[in-house]
Amino acid sequence: MFTQIYKYLLNVALSCCKILSFLAFFVMMADKENKKGEKRVYNIDKFVCKVIRDYCFQGYDFEKPKAIADKFGIHYHTVEKIIHRTDGYHIPVYTLNTICFYKGIKLSQFFEEVERVYESKLDDTFKIKK
Repeated sequence: MFTQIYKYLLNVALSCCKILSFLAFFVMMADKENKKGEKRVYNIDKFVCKVIRDYCFQGYDFEKPKAIADKFGIHYHTVEKIIHRTDGYHIPVYTLNTICFYKGIKLSQFFEEVERVYESKLDDTFKIKK
């Protein structure tokens, strides 16, 4: 008798697990569909690009991204993204390090400038862009 009850409860538990797994998968897929095409745009990316434009690229002609790219050892498409994207560009640390190297500053000096300019706005805020 005890063995039959045990087997019955085990089958019920397994069935519940399968149902919960199915529901979790369904919810996850529905959530993905709702967010399809949405992208988080973090404010810090915008601030970093603004400091690059105003501090690192200061004095250069923004109409000539190729010349800026050659001076800073990066691809001109990256320069275009930094200059023209109003929401900023999620710049790789390697690229930022290269810009700082050719500017003759340390990464720490660059981030000190970001902190100086945007101190009160530095947090993890973002907006959803579709």
